[in-house]
Amino acid sequence: MIQCAVFLKRRLKARLIVDAMISAYETIIEDRALYKPGSKQANSCRQEDLFVGREADLLVVDTHLHAEFLVRKFGWAESKIVVVPVGSPLVELSGRQETGQDGPKQEPPTIAYVGSFVPLHGVGTIIEAARMISAEGHNTQFRFIGEGQDYERARKLAADIDVIQFRGGVSREEALRETQQADIVLGIFGSSTKAGLVVPFKVYDALACGKPVITARTPATEELLQHGEDSWLVTPEPAALAKAINQLTLDSNLRSKLGIGARKSYETYFHSSVAIKPLAQKLNELAVTQPLS
Repeated sequence: MIQCAVFLKRRLKARLIVDAMISAYETIIEDRALYKPGSKQANSCRQEDLFVGREADLLVVDTHLHAEFLVRKFGWAESKIVVVPVGSPLVELSGRQETGQDGPKQEPPTIAYVGSFVPLHGVGTIIEAARMISAEGHNTQFRFIGEGQDYERARKLAADIDVIQFRGGVSREEALRETQQADIVLGIFGSSTKAGLVVPFKVYDALACGKPVITARTPATEELLQHGEDSWLVTPEPAALAKAINQLTLDSNLRSKLGIGARKSYETYFHSSVAIKPLAQKLNELAVTQPLS
């Protein structure tokens, strides 16, 4: 695919702008561990990322930490990189949003995990937290929406936990409805290098919908989020997550505060009208300093 884009760039004398938020080596080899480092497939992924960095005129990534990592890992030129948070385009297009909560809308309160079942997301940590909460007798319901390489493993791990429901894969629109209907939304809790560098769609969706969101305390979340104001950041371990879920479930005022803060932060920092400005500036600079012949 990228080779075709480069061919067209040269043929048409056009600019090549690459969404580099998901690099081949970082995702396939380091996070999902589908092939071993040093294998033919791993070397192919690395070569693809090196090729992308060399041929692209502009590389779009999602956090400054991720940008720094990719510069170190693949030698990408810092001058080519622009940071644009992924945001929640579907919420913005639909116009559906909330502004905090007065209390659980459902009984029992619903905790939603919406996303891919891949190592980055740390589904096993969530399941073990749910097990702890269930053993303590708390009246809480967990809903898992999505699919992926760890889906069947997750179902087996949760087979004896009555408070967990699996819905499987759904459309992006239906996934957003699950987020909007939840009392608390969960982010990611993986332990890979990538998990510490990115903030995924699901977190931005929760912020845009004004939902209390719990996610791992990582360098990326500490760069973009404010614990206790627009989100609740925890150590990515089952006991810490279970404690946070119990605390938010029992404290409606805290949930309301986080929901209101989430929406405020989204509007201030992550809405497309704000987030797109660095990209627009980079594109203008590119056009002025390197005009097409």
